[in-house]
Amino acid sequence: MYNTASIDTVARALVDLLGFFSSPQRVDLLLKEAGVVLDRALVPLLVGIATRGTLSVAALADQVGRDSTTVSRQIAKLEQLGLIARSRRNGPANPDGHARSRGRGAGALGCGGAAALAGARARRLE
Repeated sequence: MYNTASIDTVARALVDLLGFFSSPQRVDLLLKEAGVVLDRALVPLLVGIATRGTLSVAALADQVGRDSTTVSRQIAKLEQLGLIARSRRNGPANPDGHARSRGRGAGALGCGGAAALAGARARRLE
């Protein structure tokens, strides 16, 4: 028999943290403090790509809790803004032959925006 009290405590803490970091008002404050002009819906995608490197659309969609078609459109917007670059691949891991989009940081602009957001977040937590 396991003692689930500590698991419940960790679960509550995670819910609190997710609420803190994903609150629309907090995201708007972070964007303003960081000096980054970006639709708040794109922030979790940019941060996810910047911190985890290359991700499949499906993995990123799962990470942010959105439909993969929505994430694909949002990735296209980040690419249009010059914040990320996408690569396409076909091969054994992709037997149906369709190109799979994969996001990755695109140098100073995308990584700089994510770094500015991380800095603003750190200052707000001090």
